[in-house]
Amino acid sequence: MPMARLFEHTVWALVALAAASAALAVGVSTRGDRGALAAVSTEQLAVRAGAGRDAQALQQLRYRAEGGAAQAQQALGSVLAATADAADRAEALRWLQAAQQQGDAQASYQLGKLHLQSGPQHDEAQAARDFERAAVAGHAGAALQRGLLARRARDPAAAARWLAQAAQAHDPQALFLLANAAREGDGVPRDEARALVLYREAAALEYPPAHQALAMAYERGELGLARDSEQAREALAEVAHSLKHPPVER
Repeated sequence: MPMARLFEHTVWALVALAAASAALAVGVSTRGDRGALAAVSTEQLAVRAGAGRDAQALQQLRYRAEGGAAQAQQALGSVLAATADAADRAEALRWLQAAQQQGDAQASYQLGKLHLQSGPQHDEAQAARDFERAAVAGHAGAALQRGLLARRARDPAAAARWLAQAAQAHDPQALFLLANAAREGDGVPRDEARALVLYREAAALEYPPAHQALAMAYERGELGLARDSEQAREALAEVAHSLKHPPVER
């Protein structure tokens, strides 16, 4: 073989060897990443996939979801539902429904929220059914949302019933709304003493409207309270403090 041809074959052999080595290194790295992600909890994968849109974390979530894990289906659906992309929301709907069929209460709650969003998936009646399903399973946030939908539908008795469930789990908004209902006799018997207790419990959870309600009650001498301008000022001062510590969504 002429020297020129021999040199050319040698060069190409070296190039092929280098390419194969690079591919092997990439493959080992990818398998290593997958192996590392396999040990990461589903909750952590959801955080990484949602906050930073980590493609590998999203892929690992999808792998687990396709394997039938309800928690992964719910987590993947929740991540995709949080985007503005219509295709992502459509996929989110499928995964959340799959998790719901396995009895995942959080999936039912997320489905309810998804059905309240604008777009082709908007369906308030379905949202109410999803929230109710989750609430029956003990989900406090779903009970609150079901109560809010009942209020919107002008069904105060049903609203009070669902709000009472959320209030038992110490949801501050539910406590406040239930206090309003007890104060006005809206869906429940009128009971100012109960309303005061509920306002105070919501205020202890740093819910600003509850502090405002207490301030007005002290200022006007309502809910069985004597007029007390000092207590009214203290309650108003708590409003600013509470606004710095908003309640965590359940």
